[in-house]
Amino acid sequence: MFDGHPAPLLADLLSRAGQVVVDAQSRLADASAADLAAGAQEVEVIAACERVRHMVDALQLDSIAALDARRRITHAAADPTDPVAVDRASRAVERSVRAEVSMARGVSTEAAQRSHDLARALRDHPRTRDLLTSGVISTAVARAVCRETSALPPILRRTVDADLGGVLPDLTLREAGGEARRIALALDPEGAEVRAERARAKRSVRLRRNADAMATLSVYGPAEQVVAAWNHLARRTLTDQATGRAAGRGSRQITCDLALAALRADRDSVAPSGSPGVSSPSAEIGLLMRPEVLFGAEDTPAVLEGYGPIPAGLARRIATDAAEVEQAWVRRLFTTPTGDRVTGVDSRRRRFPAGLARMVRAADDTCLRPSCDEQVRDLDHLQSHARGGTSTADNAGGACQSDNLVKEMRGWSVTPITGDGAPGRADDGAIGSDSVRETSAGASPAPQTSDPRLAEGVRWRTPTGHTYATRRAGPAGRGPARTVPRGRGVHASASPLEAHLAHLVGRLRQ
Repeated sequence: MFDGHPAPLLADLLSRAGQVVVDAQSRLADASAADLAAGAQEVEVIAACERVRHMVDALQLDSIAALDARRRITHAAADPTDPVAVDRASRAVERSVRAEVSMARGVSTEAAQRSHDLARALRDHPRTRDLLTSGVISTAVARAVCRETSALPPILRRTVDADLGGVLPDLTLREAGGEARRIALALDPEGAEVRAERARAKRSVRLRRNADAMATLSVYGPAEQVVAAWNHLARRTLTDQATGRAAGRGSRQITCDLALAALRADRDSVAPSGSPGVSSPSAEIGLLMRPEVLFGAEDTPAVLEGYGPIPAGLARRIATDAAEVEQAWVRRLFTTPTGDRVTGVDSRRRRFPAGLARMVRAADDTCLRPSCDEQVRDLDHLQSHARGGTSTADNAGGACQSDNLVKEMRGWSVTPITGDGAPGRADDGAIGSDSVRETSAGASPAPQTSDPRLAEGVRWRTPTGHTYATRRAGPAGRGPARTVPRGRGVHASASPLEAHLAHLVGRLRQ
């Protein structure tokens, strides 16, 4: 498309946008009167506008990339063999393009630079670019993928792009960034560990002054420490709410008061009423990794609960540091032979059993509602208890607080997607952001049989008759699983004990 002329580019956009409108009209033709009365037409317009917007964004980025390519030809260095002259000419072209894009779009130079950077990065992500051109992913998702691969050489960026292309339309913004990071960590474990070491040296705290006598304090620090601090605040918040110390405050206000009180070392004045503080529950983080990673035989990326994939070397160091102060526990998680689904948890150490709750939290880092990126707050019955749902693994899932309430509202229903073709299973083509129709508006979901495994995903039905489905991510994410043999990272040398344990794990896996 870079070599096209403006007229063909715009004609292609009109054709694609027209097809989106035709598809929406086709779905509305099959809608029932009840669905239309509930707002089905408005929902189709909202969805169509969103998809066309993505197409327009893709065309704009293509045009920026084409402008950059043309200007590099017309403003090339006089002597292409002189590296200094070539670098100077390249930087001059970037300034020129960004200034023109800024004026053409009517945005700041910084915003124009972000668009220019993304346009150039998409050259190494052809499948991501094609998905954006088709309107099935957003510019934010494309930017998240490119951001996570920015430190890789072009050939590895294309590998990440190829691995992600098949699942990217089904991922939320947060999941897309996490999947790209996981694959990038697997492709370059040594480089990832070095970059993590360098990033820790840049930890900082910043103060931003806001309007209305407010300010924002942001902490940029090691992920495991920041996640542990957040978990501590979340538990203290729940404790205050449960013990009647909320004093009219919402959860966000309580969390803010606790954080500021802790920073001031003023732990006994966290409630406006001045009542004494409660004892602090221990802060805990979850680290999910293969035993071969823990024992030093692999560099397969680990997963830090509440954050996402992290380098294997960093995960080993976190576990080792915790063990040295006797604050580390190991709990086994059982998966399918391919490792793509959690099937059980070591249970030692109207509610779900504690072992099942741990299994759900390990499998669901974010809310299971399609397109939701919020952190899991509640352990939820996918099919509500009032509608016959059971407290078993196949009906358990993680949900944010808002969506746990939404699914109980009139006109909404949620059913698990099972692996045996039982009612509630969606066709593969319907999984993701595309909506499909159900024939029986308001019909109650069929009873689900008990299954000791977690459901593969969930399907939501809205009051307008639209259904949206998503599949549950496995321990290794949604993309292709990669196991990475131990390399020569920053802390790659394995002790004799690590080597022996790795040998034992290898024998057990045979």
